Amino acid sequence: MTFIENHAPAVKLIRQNLDSLQITTGYSILAADAITALQKLAARHTPSTPPFDFVFVDPPYAAHVEYARTLEFLATANFLAHDALVIFEHHHKFQLPEQFDRLRRTRILKQGDATLSFFLVT
Repeated sequence: MTFIENHAPAVKLIRQNLDSLQITTGYSILAADAITALQKLAARHTPSTPPFDFVFVDPPYAAHVEYARTLEFLATANFLAHDALVIFEHHHKFQLPEQFDRLRRTRILKQGDATLSFFLVT
């Protein structure tokens, strides 16, 4: 499991939560913005590295300009498995396209101000 978080207090909270659950191995935390961290994951990936099957993206709603950049990167990422699921949380008033390269939206779930868009890697 890999956590990507750019906000230092949130990184600290992730570490505290993992500690409280006594999770000491099997995870990494990349303290960076999404694109930089995704580039690092892509650079580290080799054919023998297991691909990611699941990605949950929860950017700040105000950063909607970055949504497309993140989806575009994930659409061509070498570390995602075929049929991987990418769930993208966003404000309900912000619409994401139905498809980004090999990411195809399969479901939308709206709850209050939040919307979850589910994409399948094809």
